[in-house]
Amino acid sequence: MHATSGDLYALCHMETGRFICAQRDAEDYIICFTDQTDAEEFRDALGVRDHCKIVGQPASAYPIQLFYLDEEFIHLGSVVLK
Repeated sequence: MHATSGDLYALCHMETGRFICAQRDAEDYIICFTDQTDAEEFRDALGVRDHCKIVGQPASAYPIQLFYLDEEFIHLGSVVLK
């Protein structure tokens, strides 16, 4: 289980303010990382540096509580089966 007490770092589209998500079973999961450097590397690998910023905030501050966190689908503190 992942700790959710620290900040999670997600990619956020600069113009729309929407978070970049992965979809699973017709639900959106915010793609995020426990390490800001990992989020930056992911953004660079996607080639969206000029379009997305990294937002760091507690899990409870995100608009949905479904996350693709460090390559695992989770629901706020509970691991969801892959």
